[in-house]
Amino acid sequence: ALGWFPLAEEMFAVIDHLEPIAERIIGSATRDGFQSLSQEEQVFFLVWGYAGQVANGGHAQFFFNTLGAYSEETVTALTQVGCPEIASLLNRSVSLFPDRRVPTDLEARNDALLELPDSADPILEALDRRFFFLGGDELLLKRLADFWKEHCGA
Repeated sequence: ALGWFPLAEEMFAVIDHLEPIAERIIGSATRDGFQSLSQEEQVFFLVWGYAGQVANGGHAQFFFNTLGAYSEETVTALTQVGCPEIASLLNRSVSLFPDRRVPTDLEARNDALLELPDSADPILEALDRRFFFLGGDELLLKRLADFWKEHCGA
């Protein structure tokens, strides 16, 4: 009946390992800007943020927040950590925007998201369901931990 418990324990360990790294990287990005981060730190920042945003409120939440400005870079980062199928979900959600252009300005992006046709809603919902079917934030965080260990040794 509690077969899920060891898996939950494993996830808690992954999160406990990644949180201090995330705090440091987010602090650096906030203080000095995203471009000041190393390539590995940028990948970490994007994947960590995407995982949290989509797990909490779906792809719409990702776009409604500041990370949506980095949607194309996030597609690349998701592929770099070994999650090409999840990267394709984000890529598909980007394709809902006119000319595949996601505005980098937060207000313009939110306006563009609100102006998407009603037909976009079920597509985004299906992409969100697929995200969890593929392993969701748990898969992303495990792959992110592996990526970080391989590239940064921690």
